[in-house]
Amino acid sequence: MLYRLMRPVKALLITGAISLSTISGFAQNHLLHAEAEVGGFVASNSSTPLWLRANQFGSVPRSSPTGTLRLSLSKAYAPADTGRKRPLDWGFGVNPVINVGATSQIVLVEGYAKVKWKGVELYAGRRRERIGLGDTVLSSGLYAGSGNALPIPKVQLQTVGYQPVPFLRRFVAINAGMGHGWYQADYIKGVFLHQKYLYLRFGRPTARLHGYAGINHQALWGGKADYLREPPTSAPNGQLPSSLRDFPYVFSATVPGNWVQLGYTAFDSYRIGNHLGSIDFGLSWTGQKGDLLFYHQHPFEDVSGLLFLNFPDGVWGLRWARPTESSPAGFRFHRLTMEVLNTTNQSGPTFYITGSKYQGADNYFNHGQYIHGWSYQGNAIGTPLIPTRNEVQPGLQAQSTLYFPSNRVQSAYIAAEGRWRDRLTLTSRISYGRYFGTFFQPFSQPVNQFSALLMAQTELSRWNNVGLTAALAIDQGGLLPHSVGGYIGLRKRWN
Repeated sequence: MLYRLMRPVKALLITGAISLSTISGFAQNHLLHAEAEVGGFVASNSSTPLWLRANQFGSVPRSSPTGTLRLSLSKAYAPADTGRKRPLDWGFGVNPVINVGATSQIVLVEGYAKVKWKGVELYAGRRRERIGLGDTVLSSGLYAGSGNALPIPKVQLQTVGYQPVPFLRRFVAINAGMGHGWYQADYIKGVFLHQKYLYLRFGRPTARLHGYAGINHQALWGGKADYLREPPTSAPNGQLPSSLRDFPYVFSATVPGNWVQLGYTAFDSYRIGNHLGSIDFGLSWTGQKGDLLFYHQHPFEDVSGLLFLNFPDGVWGLRWARPTESSPAGFRFHRLTMEVLNTTNQSGPTFYITGSKYQGADNYFNHGQYIHGWSYQGNAIGTPLIPTRNEVQPGLQAQSTLYFPSNRVQSAYIAAEGRWRDRLTLTSRISYGRYFGTFFQPFSQPVNQFSALLMAQTELSRWNNVGLTAALAIDQGGLLPHSVGGYIGLRKRWN
């Protein structure tokens, strides 16, 4: 097994050495951050386990063995405590990943430029992001945008985090943004992404208790494909509404009353495009021994979800985090995250073609016109606990024609992180789920899935800012291929 791992890794060592020397030349400015990592994945049956690849922005292939070279260079905004903070600032990020082995590819995970004026920024390109309210470090994945898929290139205007509202005495802060993206796929061309979000934080910035509430709205719209010429998703010449005239209805998720006269089809009369998102709530408490965050991400695909007719579906989570402290004497936990994902309600089992304003069988992440649903480049954009058909076992693929064959899920997840003697950081992730298929195509019987990961990271004292990462993961159950796999990598940082 070690030999299988080292073959693709060896092919990257020369490239890595050249890249390290190049990057080090750029990272002399303290606002620049650079990293280079070389490593390899290996698995018992050539299938990379879930928690080795999930929420890695599409950079880890599903097939093993694979050697990987990961490079990144970014410029941050000037921090306030350096005395260099200024209203107008700029930055950028570049993060190519080269994989060689069972899957050989070059992936540009990030490539963006950004500029900000005070608390508002504009960026263009591919940029890592997570969509929603929740833990962004150890979560199983935020419902609508977990970081599981390659970022979609877009232009986005947004606040820089939460910005207090002065005339409300800084008791309310706003985190908001809106973007336009270009969705690239093999099965359909010319698709756009519309995205917007608005979140409110209640409580002064220095308060111990904060409340949160907000919503995010995602929509795929436009596009052209030959399969769209056929019923039941018939579109004229296979072309979906893609003009500026159509955008107001995408933005508002509404349909004009005279849709027939405007040339929209019966399918478009329900909604123009594929809409989804989550309504999120949270409560945080800052204490002397740690911070607590409780959150709920409530999914919606149509009006029934907006009215909570699909309650209690969604992600329910609790995160505890200890302030960063040294632990020279032994082991100390620093973070703990527990989550429950339920998506079995879906506003009931029935979708009414006509005669009902509030539809059931919400069929999360799937869509009739966009047949790969809420996915990008083969990976779910939302929570990885709702798998694509490429991930599940062949017997389950045969039971469904949908791209997400099981979006009715009940899953529990726990993750923890701790440090031992300031030398070793240990991270664990464990999930157990029960999968029922979909309302339209249920599995012949429910299947269970257990997945786990243990990862260790340490800094090598002989070399400055050089770290070693080793991880072991397992998939066992009826959903994903049975697999035991691992990763080992060497990382160098420049600040």
